[in-house]
Amino acid sequence: VGPSALLKIDPAKNQVVKSVALPEAAGGLTFAGGVVWMAGDTSVLRVDPATSVVTKIDLGADVNDVAFGDGSVWATVDKTGTTSARLVRIDPATGSVVASVDIAGSPWDVAVGSGYAWVAPSDDANPFAIAVSTASNTIVASVTLPQALGSVAVQGRSAWFVGADSAAGIVSRVDW
Repeated sequence: VGPSALLKIDPAKNQVVKSVALPEAAGGLTFAGGVVWMAGDTSVLRVDPATSVVTKIDLGADVNDVAFGDGSVWATVDKTGTTSARLVRIDPATGSVVASVDIAGSPWDVAVGSGYAWVAPSDDANPFAIAVSTASNTIVASVTLPQALGSVAVQGRSAWFVGADSAAGIVSRVDW
């Protein structure tokens, strides 16, 4: 196995049964439409597990996380010297970027459901979360939270946030 690979593991045998080499380091991932989507260094990686074909969708800056929801793949992208931090919406059928929403701070985690993409920016001094409408691709809410964020999850009409310092034991819930 090379330095960056997607592995298929047989849980009955606890053995790697397939390895797909990746063109760059990858982090967060989601599975949608029979395809694995991963946050690469500066791109979103689309991996077809049936054919082992890897497609790069270059976003030009650090990609922190990916999520699937409301018919699209969503990626959080850091700012660079020439671009703002943003939430990018990708059409999973074509791999095309169909929307880009500028986000304050450094967007880290993203979760999507019930008409909203919730973004957890990394901001220790002023912790907050942002809700983006998946219908209009616009920011519709910014919510102050008690601590810097680590992860976000969406279930129904609730967004759940866990702090970056999980030892503090703070989990926040926002209902809409």
